[in-house]
Amino acid sequence: MGAQVGRYAANVTLDEAPDARDHFALLQTLWSLEKDPLVDAVALTLRAPPGRSAAAVEELRDALFQLRRAGKRVVCHADSVSVGGLYLCAAANRLVLSPAGEVRVAGLHSEYVHLAELLARLGVKAEFVRAGDYKGAPEQLTQRQASAPTRESRINLLQQFEIEFTTALALGRQMEPAAVRKRVAAGPFLAPAALEQGFVDSVAFEDQLQDQVRQVTGRSTPLVDELRVPTTAQTWNRQGTLAVVHVEGELVDGTSADFPLLGVTATGAQTIRETLERLGRDRRVKAIVVRVDSPGGSSSASDALWRAVSLSAKRKPTVVSMGGVAASGGYYLASAGSRVFANATSVTGSIGVFYGKADVSGLLGKVGIDVESYKTHPSADADSWFRPSTEAERAAMKRQVDGLYELFLSRVSEARELSPERVRSAANGRVWTGRQALAHGLIDEVGGFRQALEYARQQAGLSDRATIIELPRRETSLLRYVFGMDQTSEWSQLSRLSMAPGVKRVLQDLAPLAIQPANSAQCRLELSIPELQ
Repeated sequence: MGAQVGRYAANVTLDEAPDARDHFALLQTLWSLEKDPLVDAVALTLRAPPGRSAAAVEELRDALFQLRRAGKRVVCHADSVSVGGLYLCAAANRLVLSPAGEVRVAGLHSEYVHLAELLARLGVKAEFVRAGDYKGAPEQLTQRQASAPTRESRINLLQQFEIEFTTALALGRQMEPAAVRKRVAAGPFLAPAALEQGFVDSVAFEDQLQDQVRQVTGRSTPLVDELRVPTTAQTWNRQGTLAVVHVEGELVDGTSADFPLLGVTATGAQTIRETLERLGRDRRVKAIVVRVDSPGGSSSASDALWRAVSLSAKRKPTVVSMGGVAASGGYYLASAGSRVFANATSVTGSIGVFYGKADVSGLLGKVGIDVESYKTHPSADADSWFRPSTEAERAAMKRQVDGLYELFLSRVSEARELSPERVRSAANGRVWTGRQALAHGLIDEVGGFRQALEYARQQAGLSDRATIIELPRRETSLLRYVFGMDQTSEWSQLSRLSMAPGVKRVLQDLAPLAIQPANSAQCRLELSIPELQ
């Protein structure tokens, strides 16, 4: 007997790691397949890492589990998989690997670039003060290796990720956690060894995926490429609308901007404030989900965003969903939500502040440049990069940082309705996963995008069919318009310029320093956040 008329298996293909907006579109696609009575199965073809953070992959895992709860069969196929792919596909009914593929997993690792020696050789000295012993971001510029508190924080984060990864793999592959750790330590594995170790279920080429789906469903279900792509709604239905507001990348004063050649996004406090004010006035919008995927940035922008979210929460349900990272300034603004959700592997907390500048006088001396300074008072040029700070100026910087740190603590205490003592015990620059943050009272619930949307709908009395709009809208830059590359594969390829990975990593680490105004106080996590590969 053939398949039932009209019933099919949807083939969803990932050609590149989704960014924040594409990740949400992918989730919506999977959610729609869950509700489609004609879909028997979903085949997920991975040609790239499925997400740029553990939290993003965690949300995709949740979507696969939802498909299975709805009675759909799920098959993953990949030429090769790394940690992210294996983490995701452990939630599928079957993981299929190409014959010459491999499982590139031998444990988890994280890397943090320290630039102090490079700066010293150039004749540049980074001068920073901080509030919070665990506020390790300045150390990437001032020290060749992490201090004891920062090392402790980094190790704790990696250990927490390892617990989540091992637990997920043990559940999906039906192994004991101890067995998972032992087998992972023996990796990586070529396809035959991966099959023997129980990390994959079958070995087959991508063109044989139809047969793999048939084996899982038990019938001849045709495999059809899934082409539905959720788009931002241009109209509102009668029952009301749910708005998703994206806060991504660096937090800056003013308006949002993109730096696509480095893959860096900056969210402007003014842009988000105006967006939330407009949504607050719009009677058609019944609830708002603020999606935060940011390591923080400017302290003034963080405070302005905290205020904007606080005011929004007083007007209508304003739920926060934490993505891969919502830490430091990202946590600052998130704390003001009506209810705060974080994935188990979201990186959050890092309540602390740092401030400083770079002294480039040594570099200028090497290249024969002299700078003359005229001033009315001894410290009028304290922010100048052309001379080192005096002890009195460093003490003044420390007073400023301590004052901003106390403000940060008070904002969290007020928003989360926690005692100052409890907030202080979870602060000091400490970084937490979402699961740890729940224990400290920094969030309300462990859950991803789906759970945050469901809660917002419930609070607003909306059904799951309510229209979703996404803001701020992606802007079309002049460069993209001139070259006709807005949201095209050519632009995507240009944004991934061919360069040594280490070189690009260093440039991305330095990008925040170029984006943020010189000598401004920062509520920011590490200069770079390791991605899940």
